[in-house]
Formats: sequence, structure tokens, C-alpha cells
Amino acid sequence: STLRDPNRFADTLARLEALLGSENVGSPEPLNRHSPDSFSMRPFSEKPTPVPTNIVSSKNSDLTANASPHLLRQPSQDSQSLPLRRYRPPIPLHLGTSHDTKTGNLCPDEILTGQLRGRPHHRAGPWKFSGNWWDHQRWTRSEWDIQLEDKSLYRITHRDGAWYLEGIYG
Repeated sequence: STLRDPNRFADTLARLEALLGSENVGSPEPLNRHSPDSFSMRPFSEKPTPVPTNIVSSKNSDLTANASPHLLRQPSQDSQSLPLRRYRPPIPLHLGTSHDTKTGNLCPDEILTGQLRGRPHHRAGPWKFSGNWWDHQRWTRSEWDIQLEDKSLYRITHRDGAWYLEGIYG
């Protein structure tokens, strides 16, 4: 579809660029990386550029991310996923944890502070992600899906020695 008044739109873009900086106004373009939320801004054009098919999309960074299969799997053949509404930026949490003796991984046992409180009724994870191990921009993170007593589902992550509430399913 075309713009009703391209001149007005150009004026609005110019005002936003003056306010926010030209590097912060445009269309997001995914980068060819596995890191969650990796994108660059390209100048806005009326015709969107198609997303390259060679980009490997990390399921955890999509709005329609799949949660743990055994938490969310529907009994029917038509498996559906719940949308993950992400918090940007993620919300810091303080958790009580334990070590899994089989794997040595940290396991979330109780949410002590933050927007959520309580013990996870079910938990699935960790799913470990890492990248750029070869340079100074290396990153690593572990993700968990947890379900609280009220049946609400959340995605939490552990990275840089801290826990975060990444989002809520549904």
C-alpha cells in the first residue's frame, strides 16, 4: 500500500531523526547471527526489503517462540505455540537456586524478588546459547521456561551471573 501523504511522512521522519538521531530511525533488519535481538537499522523506504532466507532465526527471539514442548504441547496433532511477549529490557530477578547433580547446571527453585514471587510448579531447561566465542563480543546465556501455581508461563534467563525475566507466554 502507498502512503496517503508522503510529504507529511517525510516531515515526521525528519523530526524523529532530529529528536532521536538518524541511526535510531528506520526499519529493523535482522543480522545473520544467532544472538537474540541482533539487528541493525537501515534507512526507511516505502518498499520493505525481504528478509534473506539464509538467516537462521533463533526461536527464542521471535514473538511466536515455542516454549518447552512438555509444558505447552497440545494433545492434538495440530501443535500450537503460545506467543512470547518479551520485556525490553528484561526485568532483573533474584532467585533461589540449586545445582543439578547430573548436569551441574543451576536450577531456579524459587523467585525471591521482582515482579514474580513463588516456586515454579513446572520448569523446563536449561537451553544454552552462546556465540562469538572467537572474539571480545562473546556471549552466553541459559534459558528456562517456568510455570507458576496459577498456571502462568514465563521465560527466564541466566546470563552474566544474573537472572532476568525475559517475557510471559500467552
